[in-house]
Amino acid sequence: MTRVRLSDLTKDIKKAYGDSVQIDQNYGGYRFSTGIVAYDLALGGGYRTSKFHLVVGPSSSGKTTGALKTAAEVQKINWDTGKVDPTYSNPCPVVFIDLENTFDEDWARLQGVKCGPKYEDAFTVIQPTFGEQMCDIVKDIILSHAAALVIIDSLEPVMSMKDVEKSAEESSGLGMRARVLNDAYRRWTAAATQSLRKDKPWQSTTLLALNQFREKIVLMGDNREIPGGRAQIFYSSTITFLNKGKLQKDGTSNFGMGEFSGLVEKNKTATPKKNFSYDMATQPLKDNPSGYVDNIKTIWGFVKSQGDWCHKDGKEWNIFGEKYRVQDEFKDKLSDPVFYAEIRQAVYDRVMTPKEPEE
Repeated sequence: MTRVRLSDLTKDIKKAYGDSVQIDQNYGGYRFSTGIVAYDLALGGGYRTSKFHLVVGPSSSGKTTGALKTAAEVQKINWDTGKVDPTYSNPCPVVFIDLENTFDEDWARLQGVKCGPKYEDAFTVIQPTFGEQMCDIVKDIILSHAAALVIIDSLEPVMSMKDVEKSAEESSGLGMRARVLNDAYRRWTAAATQSLRKDKPWQSTTLLALNQFREKIVLMGDNREIPGGRAQIFYSSTITFLNKGKLQKDGTSNFGMGEFSGLVEKNKTATPKKNFSYDMATQPLKDNPSGYVDNIKTIWGFVKSQGDWCHKDGKEWNIFGEKYRVQDEFKDKLSDPVFYAEIRQAVYDRVMTPKEPEE
């Protein structure tokens, strides 16, 4: 039998099925930052574009705030070039699916999101009534290339059309929400395959879904469960479990900073099972608003852990080839936006550069 070369076979498949089949897609490792450096490092450099990402946690764990920070980072990217554009002349658009009816425009602006009439092409909020609507809306957004990021807040309140139309006395069908979401993820995956952009991966729609833990009665083991069926777990490229924030104290008085933490449980885009933690302002501080994240602390901790970047030279610190009398001199220098961006990019490049396997 004559051997058929794989390259010839893939050409025939492409010819027969067109763009509905993706072959040897290389997206260049393009990622969106979450706005939280510690979380970016745990993810392997941020959210990989064109993938589905799931974040689960209890109330007051920072799910929505983190999603809004991600939206703000996505909007910094120019839609045409894929580069950071501080003028926001052509920001990557974001769609926020508000199923909980809890979206607050003022809080979103505080986290850096460009929203309102001036930015109607950069950010919009959609509130579907029932799950089937939400499923079709998200599918249409994916196929239309209208948005770089779709945030669903959250999957837990999803109701089917039948549930909405029923009276309170009528019992809902068992697993109705799970059936709706299972069908939704299958449709979204098919749509995502058709919408992928190899030349401009940031224009491929990335889905960020939020969900909440619910408790179940068990005698042993974990009593937490994720409502909405198993499809969200199977189809998501990353799954992050967040913990409830803990208020930090300065002596005997609270000073408005909370410690937040989480675990990247599943990660198909980098190494999984990575813990992370970060400090975030839970109320306005002297120099920073609510929601401010101390990324400088995280960056300095990473730089200090790299022996070729930072080491003690006598009584001084040698950091990136420059001498500093004390660590705080370098940390203060990170307050400069240009220097901060340069060092942060160096940190991300080191995290995202894969090591070649030893032969």
